[in-house]
Amino acid sequence: MKAHPGTSSASRVVLEIRGPVTQAQIAAATARLITSLVAPRQLKHLLKTIFVEMAQNVLKHSQNTSAIPATISITDTGDSFTIHSRNAASPAAARQVAEIVSDTDQLSRTGLVRIRRTELHKPRQSGCAGIGLIEIRRKTASPVACSISPLSADESLVEITATLRKQACS
Repeated sequence: MKAHPGTSSASRVVLEIRGPVTQAQIAAATARLITSLVAPRQLKHLLKTIFVEMAQNVLKHSQNTSAIPATISITDTGDSFTIHSRNAASPAAARQVAEIVSDTDQLSRTGLVRIRRTELHKPRQSGCAGIGLIEIRRKTASPVACSISPLSADESLVEITATLRKQACS
């Protein structure tokens, strides 16, 4: 098994989806997560919300790409959960994701709530990332990592990693 960014050797993969991601796979994985994870209700809810947001981004942005199979995983690292997604996307979509992650990393919780409200009232272009990534950052209360690697002129590899500390949810 390949180690994910921010994980230690004592880490345990709780959930993973590989390959072309479908809405049915996301629903089934979410149901498995809720029924199999032994954790406080609030932690389960936050983990589910973050997983679904990341999975929806992967589903939306990797539909027209074939360079690599998408991966979405949740890893228990002991004191936290790491939620990681990896997929191909158009270079424009990849840049937009990186910009949103960068812009939200410096905001306080209050700033994130304000920007979310503002974004909710803006007209959206098709395929536009935004509110989901803001929500991930807000719910984890810690920076979200994003790396972009060009694959070709038409595709880039997008990797997003969020960390949800267990103690923040108790």
